[in-house]
Amino acid sequence: MGGKYAGKRKRVFIYYTCLLVISLLGTGCSTVVDSKKGTEAHRLLSSAERLTTEGKYKAAMERTDTALSLSLFGPPGDYALFRMGLLWAHPDNLQKDYKRSLICFERLIKEFPQSELRMRAEIWRHAIVEIVHSDKEIKLLKGALNDFKKRLKKEALAINTMKEQLKKLKELDIVTEEKKRARFPTEQVIKNAK
Repeated sequence: MGGKYAGKRKRVFIYYTCLLVISLLGTGCSTVVDSKKGTEAHRLLSSAERLTTEGKYKAAMERTDTALSLSLFGPPGDYALFRMGLLWAHPDNLQKDYKRSLICFERLIKEFPQSELRMRAEIWRHAIVEIVHSDKEIKLLKGALNDFKKRLKKEALAINTMKEQLKKLKELDIVTEEKKRARFPTEQVIKNAK
């Protein structure tokens, strides 16, 4: 009887061993694939950095985006998000977009809480929020200034119209005064007449 149970134990042992081997092979293969993706992502990020220094922001953004898709929730995904945030906020980038930059930094903070770039991303996020807020205030002030200039222009026109009317009234007053004098002899003329 001991042989029957020993045979079953051997089969169970072989079964578990096969499962272990299959899971290790599956994990090992994915680790190799992840390693290749990580290497490719690093290569793309280096290329994107070089393109940024050359002022080719669109190409740099495309490479950084590809690197991010290769490394979604692992390294160098945090670095890719940080680079994208910087690219969207770069002052020389003609397609600069502070809102997109802010989204990149917020994703880095949320998805990579242990990243060494987290603190810098928080600083950038705060700075961009301030920039966006300042831009809104500047737009409001420019609008108010334009409204004030329009009102000032209207008032200047009204003042000029009133000056013209005043000038015409003075001229009319002078003409009226001369007509009065012409009708009524002055005291000097009356004294001379006596």
